[in-house]
Amino acid sequence: MQRKVRQLVTRAAVLILLAGVSFPAAALDRTVAKPAPPHFPAAGRSRQAAPAGDTFATAIVIPANYSASSGNFGFADDYWEYDYGWIYGESGPDRVYRFTTPTRGELVITLNGLSADLDLILCDGPSVNSVYDYSINAGASSERIEISRLPAGTYYLVIDGWWGATSSYSLSVSGTGPAPTPVPVPTPAPGSVAYPGDYDGDGYDDIAVFRPAIGLWAIRGVTRAYFGRGDDRTVPGDYDGDGRTDIAVFRPASGLWAIRGIGQQYFGRSGDLPVPSDYDGDGTFEPAVFRPPGGLWAVRGLTRAYFGRSGDLPVIR
Repeated sequence: MQRKVRQLVTRAAVLILLAGVSFPAAALDRTVAKPAPPHFPAAGRSRQAAPAGDTFATAIVIPANYSASSGNFGFADDYWEYDYGWIYGESGPDRVYRFTTPTRGELVITLNGLSADLDLILCDGPSVNSVYDYSINAGASSERIEISRLPAGTYYLVIDGWWGATSSYSLSVSGTGPAPTPVPVPTPAPGSVAYPGDYDGDGYDDIAVFRPAIGLWAIRGVTRAYFGRGDDRTVPGDYDGDGRTDIAVFRPASGLWAIRGIGQQYFGRSGDLPVPSDYDGDGTFEPAVFRPPGGLWAVRGLTRAYFGRSGDLPVIR
């Protein structure tokens, strides 16, 4: 909720600034680059003389168990938005740390002792679009990331200032022991899988099966169609609001959502469980995923929330 409030305030500020300004049609296209965000470079410092920890490329290497006090003073604003714009307004100086976890296990990261609004963003690659988890509480509140089953690998931890904020801080990174015993997530058995829905819009659900081996959708009395492949997960739903269930698949390896006759989009990643539904009551389904390791629910274009813990399974219709 705090994150939503902060983003609404930011959007309101942008609308006020843009009031009365006309734009060419191309400016309304989401693929057109947005204007440069507010930028707060460190005063009196050349970009060629960036200190260690200023960017992903110069990240400070730390052990997986680490504790220190520091601050983001004297660093530049290299990164303003993360996760393809999901997190934005981070126009203060940023510091980047890098650590490696040799085995899967629990990890707790805390950021305390703040006098201004610093946020905590964990990435599983050297890119603002490889966000694994984050904590973006409002004001000078402490930040905390807790993951029960973090896979082994190299991670980047970014401490960034919301809207130009600078502050001293105490950072703690703690790997607290072996991971809990995983609970298997049920997967469809080989063969046909049943997925009823109102595929013809008559107000009644139709009997339907998906045959993974050949990508066949067979809907009794309505149609037969080939769409998808063996490693896809079926995610039928009314994605265009016409009152009919659309044939659709989610491809975990790439995060692809393919909706027959409508289009394709990318949302989620390997390991996510698809949980599409009408989350805002507008009569159309939204792509959504549940990420078991941290209990993350992510609904495309609407929200992200943490509900559940390691071993939980999403309840879906």
